[in-house]
Amino acid sequence: MARPPLKNFVAMVTGASSGIGKDIARELAPHARVLILVARRVDRLKELESGLLESHPELQVIVAPCDL
Repeated sequence: MARPPLKNFVAMVTGASSGIGKDIARELAPHARVLILVARRVDRLKELESGLLESHPELQVIVAPCDL
């Protein structure tokens, strides 16, 4: 039995400023209600946030600069 697609969930993506983390954030954006983006580089997080909100205005993005 196939799993139903996720919709309107909250997700936290670590390492979201580049590489796989950035790609994962972009893949989750059309399906999520809230994305929490975590990474050290706040400038790159803000750039990603802008791009995601431009493509998905209904999405809530929370930028959390942090070194995990």
